[in-house]
Order: sequence, then structure tokens, then C-alpha cells
Amino acid sequence: MPLRPLFLAFFLLPVLCHSQSSTPQAAPALVDVSVERESNQLKLELRGTGFVKGAEVRIEGREFSKKMTSELIDSTHLRAQVPLPVPDLVSVSIRNPDGQISNAQPLVTMSPSKMIPIYLASVSSNSWGEPWNPLQPTEVSDTPPTSSASQTQDTGGLPADSSSKKENANDLKEKREKVEKETKKLEELLREKRKLQVAEARQNAIRLQLGESIEQPQTKSPRSSPSGNENPYCKFDNEDEKKFVRVRRAVLAPKEASDAFGRRLGKRFVVFQVTVENNSKDYQYMIHDVSVDLSRLLGRTAGTYAFSTRELSLLRGVPEKGQVYDPRNLSLKILRGVGTVAGAVSGLTAFEEVYGSAVAAYNGPFVNSFLDIFPDHTPNQLNRLSDSAYVANTVIGKKQARVFAVFVPQSLFLTSGEQGEFWKEPTKVLAWLDFREADVCVDGTFITEVTDLSPLVTAVVISSEEAQKFQKGGSEIKGMLTGTRFGGGKLSLTVDSPSDVTAEITNASSDSQAEFKLTIKQPIAPNTAINLTIHKDKLSGTASYSTAYKPQPPSLSALTLKSKTDKSATFTAAGTNFLPGDTFLNVFSKAVSPKAVSADGVSFEAEVALPSDYDTKKKYVATVTSKSLATTSSAVDVPAVK
Repeated sequence: MPLRPLFLAFFLLPVLCHSQSSTPQAAPALVDVSVERESNQLKLELRGTGFVKGAEVRIEGREFSKKMTSELIDSTHLRAQVPLPVPDLVSVSIRNPDGQISNAQPLVTMSPSKMIPIYLASVSSNSWGEPWNPLQPTEVSDTPPTSSASQTQDTGGLPADSSSKKENANDLKEKREKVEKETKKLEELLREKRKLQVAEARQNAIRLQLGESIEQPQTKSPRSSPSGNENPYCKFDNEDEKKFVRVRRAVLAPKEASDAFGRRLGKRFVVFQVTVENNSKDYQYMIHDVSVDLSRLLGRTAGTYAFSTRELSLLRGVPEKGQVYDPRNLSLKILRGVGTVAGAVSGLTAFEEVYGSAVAAYNGPFVNSFLDIFPDHTPNQLNRLSDSAYVANTVIGKKQARVFAVFVPQSLFLTSGEQGEFWKEPTKVLAWLDFREADVCVDGTFITEVTDLSPLVTAVVISSEEAQKFQKGGSEIKGMLTGTRFGGGKLSLTVDSPSDVTAEITNASSDSQAEFKLTIKQPIAPNTAINLTIHKDKLSGTASYSTAYKPQPPSLSALTLKSKTDKSATFTAAGTNFLPGDTFLNVFSKAVSPKAVSADGVSFEAEVALPSDYDTKKKYVATVTSKSLATTSSAVDVPAVK
């Protein structure tokens, strides 16, 4: 019985977690395609289920591929117009904006003079069980089969002869199942077609590198082979770059990238480790851009599939959102939310004494144990991202090298299914699209070192866990400065305000990043501005940071009288989580700011003016309030001032 409130709060967690999920959009399904030929185009009417606005119509055939937008009539009806020419036999599928693709339906196009029935003579021996292969020639005949009982017209499995309407319902069901099987095989074949084309392009590229000739098709394929060994998109700008700059790259496995930079980045990006060397002894090398060119792997012209890496300032938004929706952090927020609600209603229960103890055990040991068992890795991952991701105009010193993490979005060249396959088993995707053979391009220029420029701080980064330490005096808070012109001299850091805070640079790792440490003597309230000055020899720059964290609510356990005068009294308060500038004592209908708060936040002194009608025999109570949280503690008795 005493543990029932704790069990109630604990079992509420799965319900709240379940409420966070949402029902995914169903994949589109294509049932029927009708065509009407006009002078210079085909008008398609597509019917099925799960169509949404912005759906894309895909048409595939032998050495033919087209994609066009559609007009949404409703969720079961799409309309599209296809420019001529179009092969006699193609397949049609629908791709929704979320990346889900429907089944493929075969489509026959009619002669310009009039529309006539088309019969497939090479699918199989009067069988719907063998799929049509768009990579092989297909025999098309306008002569109907001699036996309507053994063959069917291309009308979705319906009988060609009207007399066959009397067929048994079981026979119709069997034929429809055969058509559905063929559609699934066709859909799988079209997916394999893309992989085969990429593999062929890779094979041709290897032959060219070995000096062998390749046989060119009579009709130029959309995925043509590269023209030579050298990638013109990645060529050197001058002879100095060719002589002094070296670039090396390696691909990180998706789960390795997830461990290093966070799950959200690992699942959405292909991550390359790129090392850039500057072997010049006279000049620094400033990098303007780092990009990855996949064109050679896809059999396209150099630069067609070139992706510039996401810059750090833009890339940080992905893990920052991932930090909020990380399963561990989301579970912790739910646990704390349950505890907060349970504590708020503790005074409304009939078993307050037992309930209060259970809630205290839940909010204290239980939640703290969760923090110990499942530590938060996201702050370290964000710091690692800041250390490794590319920043514009990064400078590499003379005879030095720099390692970058280059991020390329998977969704720009992989379907959702292929992204999932790359996450679960990377080698299956690398077998037909080997990122290890991608071309990495670095664009930059040689510069002369200038040392008389002041350091510029663009951001002061302190993780949420480190910021929580501002609530306790005597703490050390670690953070990172990002900006430019940190190199070329010895860096130091000072604090202009508040006066009881000191700072120092712990590691100046590059020209754009420097790690620092703050030491505080007293607790610092949320939203307090800390003004910093960064020094580089005789040069300096300024920066400011506002303490952003959610403090623990204060509690008041006792109030004792320290001293008195005729019109005022000085009280000593005991409790927890007292913050100067955020905690106020409520007594005699007044809110009084403490004048001395202990470094550990467990006591403070406050001088209070006595009311004009003060009565020593009357009972008075006092509470403490948090300004940032807008919460008030439980009341305690005020000692009589005699």
C-alpha cells in the first residue's frame, strides 16, 4: 500500500512515451493506369490509394527514365502529363514526398493513329509468373492470342473475351494473385536495375584506369561512363597546390559516426574523415570548401553529384534537435515531469505522509540512479562535432595537417529503404555504391600569416550538464570558445563581471576553437551575464555568455533569529538550493532578497523590517520563492522577535 503512488508514477512512463509516437503515413499503392495520347504528350490517369500532394510519377523503360510532378485529384486519383516520345512498353510507379514508393504497374502506349490492344508475347509461355525485364528487348504484338482461355490481355488480369465473364470466381482470384506477384517482381527488378547500372559504371571506370577500352552503347545512356582517370571537378587551381597540398579520406561506418557525433547525424549523413596536408614551409593554406563528388561512382559527368560538406554552424542544428529527442534524454524529461506533477498534488491526497515520502524517493534516489545508469553523451558529442566539423576559412599552418569530418546527406542520393540498409548492413550498399572510392575535393588558397589581428569570439558554448553547476559555489564549469584568429600568440581569458568568477584557457587547439574553464565562488542565478575578455599577447577581444539552465527549486527547513533592532530583525534561513538574485524570503507579507548566501546554497541571512503592528504572541510563517521557476516552498514558523 505505501508504494502504490510510486508504482503509479513509474507505470505512467510507458503511457507517456507511447503518446509521443505518431502513426506513419501509409505507402502509396498503384492499382490502375489509363492513358490518352494527344499530339505531343500522353495524359495519364492513375488510381490507387495513399496519394499525397507533391507525389512524383516515375516512368522507367529500356534506356528510358522520366520523373514528373502530378496533379492530385484526391488521395486515390492522380493526373500527369508525359512529353513524347515514350517507348511502347514502360512501368509506372508513384513516389510520395516522404520517400515511400508504390508498386509498379506496366503501361502500354498506343500508336499515334488510334489506340489498339497490345499483347505481350515475350513475358513467358502464357504465364504471368515471369517478370518483364526492362533491361532486355521485349517483343510487342498487336495480334491477340488465339486462345482467350489460356492468355489474358494487359488489363490487370481481367478476361479479354466478354464470354469469359462467366469464369469461376476462384479462377479470377488466382489470376489476380499472379498479377500481384508479377508487380512485386517488377518493382524489385527496377530497384536492381539501378544497382546494376551503378556497378557497370564502376567497372567501366576501373577499366579506364587500367588503360582498357570500353564498348560504348549506340544510344547514350543517362548514366554514361566517365571520360578519363582525372576528375576535372577536383583539379588543382595551380602548381603550388599540386605540389604542396595532399588530401586523404576514409569513410566512417554509420554506427561509428553515431557513436562519435550522435544517432541523428549517424542515420542521416554519410561521414568521411578527410585529412588535408599543407607541406609548404612558406605559406599557410586557407580552406574555402570541402566537397565529395560521387559522380564517378554513379557514372555521371564530374561535378554532377558533388556535395559540399555541411558547415559547422548549420550542422549543429541536427544534433541539437537530436539532443532533445534522444531516447535517453526524452525518458529523463518524462521521469522528471511525472515527479513534478506528483509533487504538486501531494497535499491533495488522503495519505499525504506516505505519498510525500514516496514522491521524495522517486524524485531523489530513483531519478538520480537513472542519471548514473544512463549518462548523457550528447554534450560530448556536440563538443566533438565542434572539434571535427569543417568551419569556413579554416587555416592550416605551415608544414601541418588538419583532420575534418565531412558530412553528406544520404537522402540526396539514397532512397529511404537504401538508407535503412546502409545503417543495418553497410557492406550491402558499398557493394554497388562504394563511398570508399568517392572523390574528395578541397578548394583553398595559400596565404601569408598575419599576427596583428585581434581574436574574434563568435560563440561561447557550455553544455547543459556543465551549466547546471552554476547553482553550486566552488564549481568548475568547462566550455568552448569558437571564432577566428585564435592562433599566432598565447591566449588567455579574464572575466570582467561578475567579480567572483575567474577564467582560464585550458586548450587552444586551433585557430578557430579554444577550450576554457570558469571557477565560481558563489552560486550564479540563471540568465546572469558573464562578460569575458580574450587576450592574444597585446591584442584582445570581448565575449558574453548568459547562464542558461533550470535550477533545482529551493526548500526552506528552518528560520532562526540572529539579531534584532527596534524596527528590524536579521534571520538565518536553512534549506537547499538557495541562489543569490533568484531566491527571495517571503515574510511579513514582504519579499526580501538575501544579503549573504552560502557557497553550497544551504543557508542565507536576510534583514527584515518588522511590521508596525507586530505582535510577539501572534504566529507568523515564512516561505522562499524562486524567481526563475516561479515556485514557492513549504512554510515554516517565524521565531518570535523579543
